Amino acid sequence: MIKLLAESGSTKTDWMLVSEQGERNSFTTAGINPLLLSIEEITELVEEQPTLVKAATQISQVFFYGAGCGNKDAVNRLKIVFQGFFYNASIEIFPDTLAAARACCGKNPGIVGIIGTGANAGFFDGDHQFTPFVPSLGFILGDEGSGNWIGRKLLSDYFYGRMPVGLREAFLEEYAIDYQEVISRLYRSQAPNAYLASFAPFCHHHFAHAYCTSLVMNGINLFLNRFIDPAILPEGSKIHFAGSVAFAFQEQIREQLDTRKLSMGNVVSRPLEALLSFHLDQA
Repeated sequence: MIKLLAESGSTKTDWMLVSEQGERNSFTTAGINPLLLSIEEITELVEEQPTLVKAATQISQVFFYGAGCGNKDAVNRLKIVFQGFFYNASIEIFPDTLAAARACCGKNPGIVGIIGTGANAGFFDGDHQFTPFVPSLGFILGDEGSGNWIGRKLLSDYFYGRMPVGLREAFLEEYAIDYQEVISRLYRSQAPNAYLASFAPFCHHHFAHAYCTSLVMNGINLFLNRFIDPAILPEGSKIHFAGSVAFAFQEQIREQLDTRKLSMGNVVSRPLEALLSFHLDQA
């Protein structure tokens, strides 16, 4: 029989099939956020993956970590799909915050910051509980410093004419920006937060430009000010980080932690490999 492990954000899902002999088959698909998708939409996303279709009857365990999986109704939608598709398997569904915590800390307690498509931070008990320091307000009201926050700032500055001329031309060339398409994607697509985050790599590619440097550093400081209050942490506290944005700008985050007398711990871009080790140890 086969174990299926998945770690999903709104942007993408990393999957891994692991046989009894330890053979692995990894692949990536579109993100599955059950808070944003209907049962029908989730079913379509799963059924269009030939690797999952081929292995479905042989899968005995499913461990799914995902954005939106802290909401009971969303988890129920996902379970309905998985129980019908992987009908020989036990199904365990966890929030993506727990994926980040377990990937960064293993079985040890720790403080974890998450900066990917979205943003969050909290305390991990070393077992199954991640407790955010502040409520997550999502991509409309919160997610400061995240990929979707960076994307939102880039688009806003582009259309308002606040982006420097040379950089504006590079942005247009890289993304073929069209006002009507952007508005349509933001208000009619399944995952507008993932769409916004798709623009964030621009700041990494052009980080040497003062505009991008300023935008990213502002985001990092907003994240630390909103999500990690040094007043409630002992001096020298170690902060672990997970997420593509945290990984890309880890040196800049480290610098800002130093100014707050905090220290950098582990930094994980994609948690799946570490999660496999966690679950193999649990077997």
